Parts: sequence; C-alpha cells; structure tokens
Amino acid sequence: MKAEQKGGTMLEALMVLSIITVLSISGIKLINGLFTMFKQNMVSNELIEIQKNIAARYRVFGFYDDIPDNIEDWKKEKLLPSQMIANDKIHHRLGGDVIISPKKKNDDDEVSVYYTVTFKDIPQKTCLVIGQINWTMSQSSDLIELMINDDSGKFVLPTRNSGIEKGADNALPVKVNVLMNACKSENTMTWTFR
Repeated sequence: MKAEQKGGTMLEALMVLSIITVLSISGIKLINGLFTMFKQNMVSNELIEIQKNIAARYRVFGFYDDIPDNIEDWKKEKLLPSQMIANDKIHHRLGGDVIISPKKKNDDDEVSVYYTVTFKDIPQKTCLVIGQINWTMSQSSDLIELMINDDSGKFVLPTRNSGIEKGADNALPVKVNVLMNACKSENTMTWTFR
C-alpha cells in the first residue's frame, strides 16, 4: 500500500451508504407521520365545523328536523366543508362515509331536539384523537353522547338526568385509558348533539 494512496475502502463506502439509508428511512417515517397527523387534524376540524355550522343554522328554531336529507340541500345550505362532498355522498378526510341526521329525545316526541353525526371507517389513532375533543364550554356542552362502534363504547354527558356521574368510565369527556379500549382498528363513531 502506498503512503499517499487516496480514496476509501469498500468498507467505508458501505458505511456511508448505510448511514444514508438509515437517514432516508427516518425521513420517510417522519414525513408519513406528519401526513397522518395532518389528516387526523383535518378530520377533527371537519367534525368541529359540522357541529358549529349546524348549531348556528338550527339553534334558532330549537329543533333539527329540517337537517338536509339529500346532497343537493347540503350543498345549497353550505353547512359542510366543500371537500367533504364527493360522488353525491358526504365523506370525511380519511374516505369514510359521514351521516348526519335529526334525532328525537323520545320516540313519541314530535320534534327532533338532537342530531347525530356519524363518521365511519375511522382508524384507531384517529379515533383516539377525535374521541378526546372536549366540547365543554363554561360547564355546558352541546355534545350529550359519543358512541364508538356499539353500546359498549357509549359515553354520556354527566347531568342530573343522565344518571352518569362526573369522572365515571362511561362519562364525557372520555378518559384516555377507556378510549384506548373502545377504539379498535376500524371504528364507527357517532356524536349526539343538542
């Protein structure tokens, strides 16, 4: 070997390639994580905007029977973010269906004093994010119930009439550990608002 030999050995080249590969993989994972967080935040914002727009439009009447039942009326009323309407259906940012409908307090009531917003096909991580949205404003909330998948994942706003105590496992806001058990790999989440 010459004393003035320049250039690297094969081992040095492999080390450089290994470092570049590790950094590239880390960068890709970081970017994918950022995109996932962006989509989760968009789904959260869509839900909040739906609730805000419906409350502003219908609260004056005190009932929600006139919530649109077809896509043309939704477009005309401009109650949804425009990106949620595609192929004559309502979809959230992650592609699942969204269903919004009036709900009566009791079956024999004449008017619907509640409405529900259902997001289908929600991944577990997004379920954990949007399941923790705190709707409470100055000791009161428009959200009265959150159901995740079925009645075993039913969470209710604690009030005198609900029979649910504040801080209970089935009370709103949902505890993180309880939410982790309720959210599966694919979820249907239904919020009931008043």
